[in-house]
Amino acid sequence: MVLWLGLARSNADVDFAKIYEALTSLMSKSKQQLTEAAMTRHHIVKEMRGYLDELKLDLSGVPVIHVAGTKGKGSTCAFVESILRHHGYHTGLFTSPHLIHINERVRIDGRPCEGKRFCSAFWSVWDCLKNSKNFNGKMPRYFQFLTLVAFSVFFDPKRPVDVIILETGVGGRLDATNVFAKPVVTGITKIGYDHMKVLGNTLTQIATEKAGIMKKDVPVITCSTQDEEAFKALQKAAKEKGVLHSKLDVQKPLGEVMKLGLEGDHQRENAAVAMALAHSFLERTACNPPPTPPPDQKSQGIQGFPRFSPEKLRESLKATTWPGRCQTLPLRRGGKLCIDGAHTSDSCARVGEWFSKQVIKEREKRGNKSVETRLIFTCSLGRDPVVLMKEIFTRLAAINALPTLVLSCPFDWDKFTLKACNPLPNLLKTHNLPRPPNPPPTLSKEIEVKTTKQEGPIKGCKPTKGDWQITLLQVWHALSLHSSKSTEGAEINSDRSVPVCTWGHGRGRGGGGKAEEKTKLKVCELRFAPSAKLALECVEQRAGEGTLTLVTGSLYLSGNILGAYGFKM
Repeated sequence: MVLWLGLARSNADVDFAKIYEALTSLMSKSKQQLTEAAMTRHHIVKEMRGYLDELKLDLSGVPVIHVAGTKGKGSTCAFVESILRHHGYHTGLFTSPHLIHINERVRIDGRPCEGKRFCSAFWSVWDCLKNSKNFNGKMPRYFQFLTLVAFSVFFDPKRPVDVIILETGVGGRLDATNVFAKPVVTGITKIGYDHMKVLGNTLTQIATEKAGIMKKDVPVITCSTQDEEAFKALQKAAKEKGVLHSKLDVQKPLGEVMKLGLEGDHQRENAAVAMALAHSFLERTACNPPPTPPPDQKSQGIQGFPRFSPEKLRESLKATTWPGRCQTLPLRRGGKLCIDGAHTSDSCARVGEWFSKQVIKEREKRGNKSVETRLIFTCSLGRDPVVLMKEIFTRLAAINALPTLVLSCPFDWDKFTLKACNPLPNLLKTHNLPRPPNPPPTLSKEIEVKTTKQEGPIKGCKPTKGDWQITLLQVWHALSLHSSKSTEGAEINSDRSVPVCTWGHGRGRGGGGKAEEKTKLKVCELRFAPSAKLALECVEQRAGEGTLTLVTGSLYLSGNILGAYGFKM
C-alpha cells in the first residue's frame, strides 16, 4: 500500500500525518500477515456489518450504484458521477486507490472530500472502534477502515448525499463494500487477470468473484467486449442470483458522436456502461416522468435513454475527468507527459495503443518529423514485468517509436520495493529471453538520495538501492536484445527500430555517447532513479518540443509522478 505525505494547497491547513501513521498500523506488513489476511477474507463482509452496527450507521437511507470489474471501473464510476451531478444530484463517490492524497478516495460532488471534514470522519470512526469493548481493540483492515470512513461521510444525517457511486476494492463477493442488501443497480466492467492469488487463476473464477455484488431483482449492466469465458460466468451468476430479467444488460461501446473528457478508445466502453447505469438509476428512483425527447435526439446518439437531458448528458461526458488514466500534461521545456496507471496485460496493451496514437498525432503535427519518446515504468513486486512491458514494447516497435530513455523508480512509500529482490533469472527463463549484460555496480549510487519530511520512506525503512527497479530495466534490455535477434536478416531502416541499450551515469544529459558514436545507432539509455521526483527531473532536463514521455505500470507510480509534477486534484 502506498502512502504519500504531500499536502494539496486545499488541504494545507489539515495535518494528515497522524492519519497516515494510524493507517500504517492497519496495513499487513509481513508475509505472514499478508497470508493471514488472504486466508480470512471470507470474514470481511461479516466484520463490516459488525463495525457498521458499532458505528450506528444505517445504510438504508441513500441509494447506491455498485460497480465491480478488473479494468475501467474507476473511470466508469467517474462517468456515472458526472452524469448524475449534471442532472442535479448531490453525489458521493468512493474509489481506490488514491493517487496523491488520501481524501481523494471520498468525493463529494466530484471533488475530494474537504480536508477537515475527512479528518473529522476519520477520527470519529477511529475513536469509536478503538474504544469499543465489542472488538477488544481489534481494528478493521486498511481498506475496510477507509470504506467505513466513506460511509460515515456519505450517510452523515446533517449532510447526506443523494446517491452513492461505489467502486469495489478487490473482487466483489468478499469485498468490504459488499454490504448493501439491494443497491439500485450494479455494473461489471471488463474482466481480466488480476489479483489471481486471491480471486483465482481463470477468468471464470475471477468473474464469479466479481459477480458477488449481483443482487436479486437488481439490474446488472456490463460491456459487450467481455471475454467469452468471463461473459458466460457472469451470465450464469445473473441467472442463479435472480437479477432483474435474469440476464445481463449488455452495452456496446459508445459511438464517436459523443465527446468524452477521458482519452483512449477503451473509455467508450466505460462511458456506455456508465450511461446505462446512470439511466437505470433515474428510471428506478426518479418520480418525475422523463422529459419529452427533442426531434433530433436520434441524431445525437442517445436514443433509448429518455430520462437524460441531451444537453446535460453531452456536457457531463465531456466534463468527466479521472487523473492518472490516459492523461496528458505539458512539460515546462516542451513535450508532454502521458500518464496511465495500467498494471495488467490488457490495460498495458490498451495504453500502448493509446500512446502510439499520441506519437502518430505528434508526428503529423510536426510535419512527419521524428518524435522522441521516453518511458518511466515501475510495477509492483509480484507482477510479471515481462508480460506488461512486452505489450508496450511491441506496440512502440511497430511504429518505430521505441524510447531512447527508460527510467524506473520505486514508489514513494512502497514497503515491498525496499527489500532486496532479483527475480531476473527466473523471468528470463520463463519467457525465453536472452540475459542482458549486468549493470555497473555504481548504478544505484548515480543520484544522491535525500530524505525529507515530505519525501522519503516511512519510519523504519531505508532508501531503496533499486534492486527491483534495476531488474525492470534489465527486462526492457532483454526485450530489446530479443527483438534485435528476431529481426536479423530483415530489412530495417537506417534509424533502426530496436535501439541499442546502455546504462546511464550521473545527472547530465549524456547517456551512451560512446556506444552511440561507435554503433551509429539509436541508443536507449537505462536509468534508475531513487524517487519519482528525480525521475521526473531527469525527463524534464531532456524535454523539448516533440518529446513524449509515457508513465505507466502502476497507479501508485502515476500518483507519485503527479505529486512530483504539482498536479492539483
